[in-house]
Amino acid sequence: MGSARESRHRDLLVDPDGTVVGYARTERPALHEIHHRFFRTGPAEFVGRFHAADEPLRATCRERRVSLAGTSAG
Repeated sequence: MGSARESRHRDLLVDPDGTVVGYARTERPALHEIHHRFFRTGPAEFVGRFHAADEPLRATCRERRVSLAGTSAG
């Protein structure tokens, strides 16, 4: 079993500009804000659809079938 620090930082996102984001801490407020600004479906439906679309991408990343090597923010 990993340490508490490892479990808090299991999924980190690194934007092309180098910003590191702890996914577990930011997912809920980010999805709420996106839903509020851009979507007219109910919140539960929106989150369900988001996860259905997001999971294949996350699986690809976990399996290291995608790489951001060589990307730049400029």
